[in-house]
Amino acid sequence: MVLQCQLLQKKKATLLKMYNAYESFNDTIDSAISILSEVEVFIQEMNELDKQLSESEIQTFSDDYRDVWKEVIVKHKELITLIATENQTVKGQMNQVNKKNQMINGYMDQNQSMFLDRQA
Repeated sequence: MVLQCQLLQKKKATLLKMYNAYESFNDTIDSAISILSEVEVFIQEMNELDKQLSESEIQTFSDDYRDVWKEVIVKHKELITLIATENQTVKGQMNQVNKKNQMINGYMDQNQSMFLDRQA
């Protein structure tokens, strides 16, 4: 019983660390990536703790901290959305650069035939 209580306390502390990590987000991509890496470790820790707890203890814990879980999920979705948006922006910029390079290469290919080889 004491071990179970200690495990639940560790799980609670881990959940709160996860929540605090999301709260430290400062609206940058680097921050989002860093937080998601940090949270991944917390999730692994919680999974290890869950292996040592009964289903009823896990359910009770989830019910007791439902509001925190909801907030964590909302923050997680925000970070994922930010990263997806940034990904689309970077893809668009890369397409623009590729189009510019294609245009330059096309122009260079067209103009190569116009130059005479003076050594011929």
